[in-house]
Amino acid sequence: MKAGKILLVSAALLFLIPFAAKAQEKYVPTANEEFYGVWMCRENPDYNHPQKSVITADGYKSFLHTSDTAPQEEGTMVIDSKWTDSDGNIWYKILGTVTTGQWKGYNFQALEKLTNSGTIKESVFQPIGLGTKFSPKYYPLTIDPSKPTYEIRYREGS
Repeated sequence: MKAGKILLVSAALLFLIPFAAKAQEKYVPTANEEFYGVWMCRENPDYNHPQKSVITADGYKSFLHTSDTAPQEEGTMVIDSKWTDSDGNIWYKILGTVTTGQWKGYNFQALEKLTNSGTIKESVFQPIGLGTKFSPKYYPLTIDPSKPTYEIRYREGS
């Protein structure tokens, strides 16, 4: 009887180990990640908010005006996870750190959604503070246009 329980538990563990290992894998972005590119804010151009963002594998640069050549802010962005929903939209969880500008040193976590066409990006970010460690608990749960950190951007280039 004891041997039967051990065999049953062992079989269950052997079945579950591949799933646990897969869940712990870190997402490794590709060189041509859909998230990378030039993203423009078309709403309310008079608002004191970056109108252009350039996102690459090395991080991001935000420009207050589309014609600016010097970024208002720069930072790092690490893709923590990526998935595709049933409508073909691509979702990302992002870990970011501001490296220049007014918020230098601040960490943030973001939930990003790219439409299935890859031309519209909506996001909500959660500032987590100066040097605060990243944690899954800080991710926004939804992309809510009523949130003050909501953004909608349109792809202008790669």
